[in-house]
Amino acid sequence: MQFDLIAGKPDELLLEYGYGACDSVHGARAYETDHLVVVDMDEEGSGETCPAILKTATTTVTLTRALATASCSTLAPGCQ
Repeated sequence: MQFDLIAGKPDELLLEYGYGACDSVHGARAYETDHLVVVDMDEEGSGETCPAILKTATTTVTLTRALATASCSTLAPGCQ
């Protein structure tokens, strides 16, 4: 998962994420404190045997305040 800031929108992040070909994605989640923002994707596996195919997508997350005052982390490896 990686993110980019959106020009002119300091409280929004553009997330690029990966998920399994058979998974259902329900949206992004953000947990915010005064010093940290944790973002991840809410996804659900199908429970079936599935080919090991990674799909990628993007979504926008709106935070309660501008990111400039906090650090960002994700629950997935590779966060910038």
